[in-house]
Order: sequence, then structure tokens, then C-alpha cells
Amino acid sequence: MTSKTAIIVLFMVSSVVYLNSLPNGFVYDDLPQVVQNPRIQDPSSLPDIFLTDVWSFSGRNASNYYRPVMYLIFTADYHLFGLNPLGFHLTSVLLHAGVTVMVFLITSFILGSPSRAQGGTENDASPAAGGRGTAFFAALLFATHPVHTEAVAWVSGVPELSFTLFYLLSFYFYIREDRPGLSLVFFLLAALSKETALTLPLVMAAYDRCFGKGLAFYSLLKRYLPYLAVAALYFAVRSYVVGGLAPVNVHAGLSAYEQFINVFPLFAQHLGKLLLPMNLNVTHTFHPISSMLEWRGILSLFAAAAFMAAVWLLMRRSPTAAFGLLLVAVPLLPALYIPALGEHAFAERYLYMPSVGFVI
Repeated sequence: MTSKTAIIVLFMVSSVVYLNSLPNGFVYDDLPQVVQNPRIQDPSSLPDIFLTDVWSFSGRNASNYYRPVMYLIFTADYHLFGLNPLGFHLTSVLLHAGVTVMVFLITSFILGSPSRAQGGTENDASPAAGGRGTAFFAALLFATHPVHTEAVAWVSGVPELSFTLFYLLSFYFYIREDRPGLSLVFFLLAALSKETALTLPLVMAAYDRCFGKGLAFYSLLKRYLPYLAVAALYFAVRSYVVGGLAPVNVHAGLSAYEQFINVFPLFAQHLGKLLLPMNLNVTHTFHPISSMLEWRGILSLFAAAAFMAAVWLLMRRSPTAAFGLLLVAVPLLPALYIPALGEHAFAERYLYMPSVGFVI
């Protein structure tokens, strides 16, 4: 199968599996953010999208969320489709198809030669059909993984889709090393979609470590510094708009110790949904533990230790597998920072980007 054929098939499959979402209506946050939001109907409100938080139009006092790209997409959808939810759902399906194609392209590149897949030298081989076939099945699994349902079928899940698409585009041009300017632009768009994008420099560092770039400190600094500068600029603007890192803490009742130990059950819960996407739900009640000696604490600590051990063991044996595991964990880090999370600390949509590492 050629790359062009694989891309066409993947685009079709990733679209078809969510066609049944097109007749759906607006639900939950869609109602205030789309139906009742005058800002997306008035083009003169575009500056406000960049200078206010997600809920400012509704009169809420404070919010942890700054998502300008989400409202840009909603504004475009409104002017194309009015308040017909089919158009908004179609946008989500097309974004998912685009992300699936990027999963294929990135995985194909990583598996393109033994130098990347098994730690050989750059001159060992050219991109092979075997790597392309493996990348196709990885992308096919991504396209159809049930845990993506919330992110794709819910209109307000569009930040996960847009941030992941721009995140992967930025990373793709970074590893290709041929269009650094485009990589930076997509990184900024990813950050303006969702703050999770700020983990991208860590993913880049993980890639360089797994595949033995072996660059001197100055060279590495030169590679990462433009991304860190964009991240600093975004962080400054975001902090100004929302009034801090996370001004709203709905879990303030937990002590600092309890917030820390509950990272482990949350991490284990995310891994569990990736491996066994059963009992999926739009809401999951957060049941924090108060001691690591509880059975959930012990099991989750074991899961985290096993995960880290797997990364360490695979670093030499299979750098691609090690990088895949890191690509699960690193984009998940913001979803483990409990003070910034909403009432439902665990949400399946948070697994959309980490699942890229899972399928790899």
C-alpha cells in the first residue's frame, strides 16, 4: 500500500466511524458556548476572543480556561452553518480525520529506518514498506479507538481535536527538520487551542533522547529556545487573561499531600481506559484517596512504577516503544495537576492526544 492510498483509506475510515454523530444536537457546554454565545455571531468580537477567558461572555467571575482557537472555530462554523449542529459536528469529524493522517505520517517517519526504530545509524536503510504498514495499523487503531468518542462526538470537545492536530503538525515539522518556522506557528496555534500544548518541548526532548540525537548543550538550547520563547509569550498572555496559573481550584478541600497522592490513581485510571475502553461515560465522579496505603493507592503506585520501568528497559531495546510510552505520559501531565482541573478530575477526552503514544 502506498502512502497516498493509506492516507485516503485512513481519512475515510476515521470519518465514517463518526458519521452517526452528524445528526446529533448541542448538549451540555455546547448550549452556552455556541447557542447562547453572542460573541461567535459578531465578527467585531474577535479581539475579545483573544483577550478574555472562555466563560467571560456569560458573566462568570473567573475561569481557568483560555481557548481562543475554539471560539475561532465556532465563529467560522456559525457563519458557515448558522446554528445547525450538523455543521459543527462535521468540523469535529474532519479534524479527527486530519489527526489520524498525522498519526500515520509521524509514525511512518519514526519507523522509516532502523536508525529510528532500533537505534541504528542514519545510513542503515531508507524508509521501508514494513514501517509504513505498521504506521497504517497504528493510525487505524487511533481512528477507531472508542475512548475518542467524547472528544469527537461532542461539539465542545473541539479543543482536544484542534490542539492535537496543531501539536502533531508542529512535532512533524520538528522531526523532519526542514520547516522550523511552520513548526513554531503550529506550536502557537496548539497552545491557543489548549494549554496542554506547552508539553511539546518535553516531547521533543524525549524524541531526541530516544533516538540518540547526541547534540551538544548549545545545539539543543538552540533547537528548543524558540519553542520556549513562544511558550513564555503564551503563558504571559494567558496569565494576564485568566488572572494566574489556575485561579479557580474546585478541589481546594484537598490538602497539598492529598492532591499529590491522587495523581497516581488518576494516572492509573487513564492507562486503564486506554487499555480497556469499557464503561465509557461523559462524566466520571472523582473519588480521592486520603492515604497511599489504600488499595487504590498501592495498585496505582505499582502501575506508575511499572510504567517507568518499562520506559527505562525499552530505551535501549526499542526506542520507538519507549518514545510511545513517553508520548502517553507527557501530554497527560496537565490532566494530573488537580488544582487546575474541574469538578470531574478524570475525563476521557483528556486521552485524545496521549492515545497517539499508545497506538505507537
